[in-house]
This record gives sequence, C-alpha cells and structure tokens, in this order.
Amino acid sequence: MPPRQRLLLVGAAALLALTACKVKEDRLVSELTTGDCAYALACWDESVLTQYGWTDQETCEADHGPVVARLPVDCAVYDPKKARECIKALDERQCGESDDPTDLGRPAACEEVFASCEGGDTEDTDSVETDDTDA
Repeated sequence: MPPRQRLLLVGAAALLALTACKVKEDRLVSELTTGDCAYALACWDESVLTQYGWTDQETCEADHGPVVARLPVDCAVYDPKKARECIKALDERQCGESDDPTDLGRPAACEEVFASCEGGDTEDTDSVETDDTDA
C-alpha cells in the first residue's frame, strides 16, 4: 500500500476512534431525561411526584424532557467526554443522598458537561424545574 493511502487509512481510523468516544448532545439529553425520571419515580416521595404530575415514566419524560433539552441551547460549552462519564455514572445513583426532595442525584461528572451557561458560568441541573412555557 502506498504511504499516502496508508496515512489516509490511519487518519480515518483515528477519527473514527475519537468520535466513538464522544457522546452527542441529543444522546445525553435523552439519557438524562430517562435517567432523571427513573430516579425520581424510584426515589421521590409520592406527594412530590403528585405535585409535578409525574405518575409514570412517560408523563415525567413529557414534562421534564423539554427542560433537559434546553441545556445545550442555554450553555455555550459542551464537553462530550464528560458527557460519556456522566452517562456511565447515571446508573450508580442511589436514593436518599440529599435532603432536597426534588434532587435528581446526578453524579458530579454530569455537572461538568456544560459550561458558560446563561445565568452563570455553570448551570445547576441537579434539581427539577418545570417547563413553564404553557403559562
């Protein structure tokens, strides 16, 4: 194989390897929404779930999903490697690690995914807010 073709092949393989390690924003949003709702339904008091109208995974995701989807829009910096760490750590969450009844128990790695967000350098994404666009 000529050196130029070999170089192109090696470069393509390296690019493929790099992109395989990164997590796209839409996957992170999906994983956070699904994970946050599963955590809330398993860990939160029934009265808090009722307050939010979250009776099951579907209603939670319908309400909470648009809020999580704003993260990439509201923040100028996205770290795909930190996003991968965040997704890996989501399954390790345990109930009762906070006194906040709406705490989502997100791992520290998730707090490092976004930076330079509207309203401050980093966004507090570890407790719930609702999408008030209907009001």
